[in-house]
Amino acid sequence: MESPSITPVLIMRFLFFVLLLGALAASLYVGSHVCGLPRVRAFLARTRRYIGAILGFLWRPLRTPCMFLWGLLRAFSARSMRFIRWLFSLDLALNKYAKTILALLPFVLFIVWYVAIADARHAANPMEKITPTGSQLVQGIEQTLFEKDENGELIPLGDQRLIIDLKASLSRFGIGIALASTGILLGLLMRLPVIDAAMQWFVLVFEKVPPLALLALLFVVFGSGDEAKIALVFLGVWPKVVLDTYLNAKAIPQEQIIKGKSLGGTDWRILWRIIAPQVLPRAWTTIRLSLGLAVGFLIAAEGIAAEAGLGYRIFVVRRYMAMNIIIDYVIIIAIFMFIVDRVMILMNKLAFPWNNE
Repeated sequence: MESPSITPVLIMRFLFFVLLLGALAASLYVGSHVCGLPRVRAFLARTRRYIGAILGFLWRPLRTPCMFLWGLLRAFSARSMRFIRWLFSLDLALNKYAKTILALLPFVLFIVWYVAIADARHAANPMEKITPTGSQLVQGIEQTLFEKDENGELIPLGDQRLIIDLKASLSRFGIGIALASTGILLGLLMRLPVIDAAMQWFVLVFEKVPPLALLALLFVVFGSGDEAKIALVFLGVWPKVVLDTYLNAKAIPQEQIIKGKSLGGTDWRILWRIIAPQVLPRAWTTIRLSLGLAVGFLIAAEGIAAEAGLGYRIFVVRRYMAMNIIIDYVIIIAIFMFIVDRVMILMNKLAFPWNNE
């Protein structure tokens, strides 16, 4: 057994001696003030002078490097604070290259983090299936995009499982979103007091019901076909579209409506000429921001009862712990939804050129 180093022992002894002297000095100080003993006070004064002389002797060789390090620390802290204030300034102007780098940075960090975690888990357990490595993900992409039959021949594009799943999910998703878009009309009409009084509480209560809680009821009513999945997408998006359109219509300043009436406009013309042009771009944005929620509802419904679809395929391969196929399907869904989001932004600019938001 190795003996402890001499230096830590000496340091501990020195600290103990200093603490002991401090306790003794404190007791003498209190005793001198309480008892009024002049000799104790004189001894305490001499002790303070000796301790001050010893500390001053020890401080002289360390003063210059300590002051130098303190100056560097202060300068670095000041520059760091100036850089942080500049970096997070509200008026910071970024060029397209900086925006591209910052946009890609989170993806790069996430990929590096995932690769590190996957490699560590596979190093500990070579049979690990929860976090597939990069090569396994690439192999899953090849199996998904270039599916082959039992003879090793490439299956025609229209008969591949991915294409079949995409067609099934896209048809359900598109019909559900199209039906949910009718909520824009109801939200506009709720600007009228009569329709507002009749529909506001109904829509508010209906919006608080979790759509997944109605999934079993939808399967009972519509069966296990596409109607139940479409209905779930519709019920998950439609109330939010109605309420957002209604609140945006109510937020139109009353002065604009008064000016429209003073120019001879009727209530319906004010609704379609003044309120609707300002509300429609925001309602379109509401639908765009609800696409992720709609996809979640669709995948949940397809995972319970379906014969084709992205959610159905994910739940099927889950039984075999084929995480590389599941992650590939998730990546395909994310890429597809990102493309849909960009397309909807472009359509918003083309359909509503007056909108600057």
